[in-house]
Amino acid sequence: MQERLIDLGRLTGIFRGDRQRMMAWIGIYLVEVPPLLASMAEHVEAGDDTALARAAHELKPQFHYLDAPAMQERVTALQEMTARHGAAACAALVVEIRGFGERIEQELRDHLQHA
Repeated sequence: MQERLIDLGRLTGIFRGDRQRMMAWIGIYLVEVPPLLASMAEHVEAGDDTALARAAHELKPQFHYLDAPAMQERVTALQEMTARHGAAACAALVVEIRGFGERIEQELRDHLQHA
């Protein structure tokens, strides 16, 4: 069994234990974040440094709310790598981030099923 990537304790605290608001936030995350993660590969392929850095920047708070330090570290590294070396140099890191994103998505879907 893989180690969990998220800890919903922070999200519970943000919403002061209001499960309905927390579930609504998770629903919004599941609609908005997977396409943003998927777009990163397109930005790499297009060599669009600005769009890739912007996507990484937009993801950082989401992973903060989910208390997902492994993803926070990776999107921060992606921003820095994009600034230093350009989008084309970030292909492997984007693949890794997307894989972690799929795992987080599954963890959240599992949480919704058992809530």
